[in-house]
Amino acid sequence: MVRIAVVAQGWWIVAVSFLLLFAAYHLIFGQFFPTMNGTLGNDYAAVMPYLLNGYFWFKSNGFFEPFWFTPAFCGGQPELGEPGSIFYSVAQFLTFFINPLTSIYVTMLLFAALGFWGFYLLLRSCFGVSNQAAVLGGALFMFNGFFIHRLMVGHYMFHGVMLIPWIAYFLLRPCGKRVSDILLNGAVAGCMLAYCVYSGMAQLVLHCTVAVLAIICLHGLAGRVSARLLQRSLVAVPVSIGLSAAKLAATLSFLHNFPRSDYTLPGITSLWDAIKLLFSALFFMPPDIAEQAWPLIANAKWLLERHEWEYGITAVPLLIILAGTAVMLSHARDIHPRLSPARWAWLVLLGFVLALPLALNIYTPDWNTFLKQIPLIKSSSSQLRWFLVYIPAVILVAALFLDRISLLASRRNGMLAAALAALILINAVKDRNYYHSQRYRPDTIVNAWHAARDGTILPRIQYVDAFVDAYNQVRSPLNRNDMLAAGASQLVCYNPVFGYRLEHFPFKTLHRGPVLDETDGVLNIKNPACYLYPEQNNCTPGDHFTVAQRDAAQAFANYKPYPFNFSAVQQAANRVTLATLSLLAILFATALYLRITTPVKSDKF
Repeated sequence: MVRIAVVAQGWWIVAVSFLLLFAAYHLIFGQFFPTMNGTLGNDYAAVMPYLLNGYFWFKSNGFFEPFWFTPAFCGGQPELGEPGSIFYSVAQFLTFFINPLTSIYVTMLLFAALGFWGFYLLLRSCFGVSNQAAVLGGALFMFNGFFIHRLMVGHYMFHGVMLIPWIAYFLLRPCGKRVSDILLNGAVAGCMLAYCVYSGMAQLVLHCTVAVLAIICLHGLAGRVSARLLQRSLVAVPVSIGLSAAKLAATLSFLHNFPRSDYTLPGITSLWDAIKLLFSALFFMPPDIAEQAWPLIANAKWLLERHEWEYGITAVPLLIILAGTAVMLSHARDIHPRLSPARWAWLVLLGFVLALPLALNIYTPDWNTFLKQIPLIKSSSSQLRWFLVYIPAVILVAALFLDRISLLASRRNGMLAAALAALILINAVKDRNYYHSQRYRPDTIVNAWHAARDGTILPRIQYVDAFVDAYNQVRSPLNRNDMLAAGASQLVCYNPVFGYRLEHFPFKTLHRGPVLDETDGVLNIKNPACYLYPEQNNCTPGDHFTVAQRDAAQAFANYKPYPFNFSAVQQAANRVTLATLSLLAILFATALYLRITTPVKSDKF
């Protein structure tokens, strides 16, 4: 009875803490979705039209018809092959039922909650910490600056970072020896990684994987034996690659034709400056950090604005780590300095993992030349996002140190209450004028969504158009992609694959006017299959539909599938994805059947 009472009390603390944190989250950050001026972060100028674009496809074809290409931007471009495509994401799915603005906000709250519970379960189940330490870890991760400020500025596709603790949890949690346990846990972790790819976060999947590796290293260093980690990892990796194969093949085909490797790669001019900036970004979050950092950066072509430096987890974990270190040093006689060979191996690997983000952000001419030869990195315009790796690692260490400070639950309750109050207060008073001044207005897209839902407008693109000034010169205002709401494809759309200024976009004969206009035997609309599979479709990247392909062009403009040829690689990737989906369906159905029909003796999943 005493144990039951203690457990009940522990869950009461967890539940109340989460509800208070969730309410605070809504009150602090809800004012940015939209702001009091009715605006959203500037980069929602790309996200909101894409959500409406996905809704148009859904209205015309349902969810299960693959969305390969869209006519809505740049006269027609890849959709599935677009690295930042968000069609297979939570917000897009919600947009099938509620308006895009509400779907974005619901997604933000959902993934904030997932971040809390993922970190809580990771700490409790895999690291064996107290309830108080687990709640602290969940709260710090829930409020991490990278997630919320990226969502505030419009980088919706980065919401998948909140799955990092869940992926680690399913790889590390206590697991039975049965093959089904290993397969199921590994498969769930792999599915989460695949979701990150499909929801538009492909560029950060490697960063998230390294963050998970840092958690695994800390797990090993703490002396926690993770049975079946290797086996589960050997399931998770092929599942994630298999599920993502179709998307990855299309994306790599697109990027192969538009590598964008001509951008300079910036870096911080000294290791000491890099450490100071990282320390400041993690623990103090000064509103002028972009201005502080700019003189210390070499080789930058684009301004690294404030949201690029948002990694803050407040000074709370720093104070806990310092206090925990002081307690440990005061009990130096109880510290066993010798590490086992296994722990030394984990420590060395952890050192490499934590050094990697800093190394990628240091600038010297020779080092920069080397980095510019590495695939993916050479196409980047910044490596700052690698600082993401430190967020879960530091939070995890802080949670472990909280238990080191005191063994008394009553004291930990007081420390937890103080830490949560400080966390909420720091976030509530933080200067966020930068985010209040964002300028994108979502009204056009929201109104078009309502009109499409009611059947007032039809999903179709009839024109290629652009904003022009009094002298008929093309202009690129922030809301230029909103033109799909009026049935027009933006001539000078925003698509980073073609360059931030469309430096690599093959305009050819694309012009303002009806999509079925004829010029030299071609129509005024791109054949987007040429961006991915030019050889198989007898064309070059950026080619238009020909006059002989009028029916296909019309179907494409009306959000309908049209015939095109895949490459052999894409055909194989499609088969791999379908086979992986089939195997997962069998696995999960079998697991569900066994769960229902077999008496539960212990919680294995």
